Amino acid sequence: MIDLIEGADGIAKFLFGEDTQRLRRQVYHLAESHDLPAFKIGNKLYARKARLAEWIEARENEAPSA
Repeated sequence: MIDLIEGADGIAKFLFGEDTQRLRRQVYHLAESHDLPAFKIGNKLYARKARLAEWIEARENEAPSA
């Protein structure tokens, strides 16, 4: 099963539920800062759903409990 997401818009939609221009910029910012598990092939950004899910889970575990 291929779980590859193509483009900042697809990654934004996976992470945030929508792909507005602001959220696409956020995806690029996170990728450029090496915080987001994404990679480029040519000029296009890609990420694997499984790696993004792990990344989200790690962030949840870092967050202080309410």
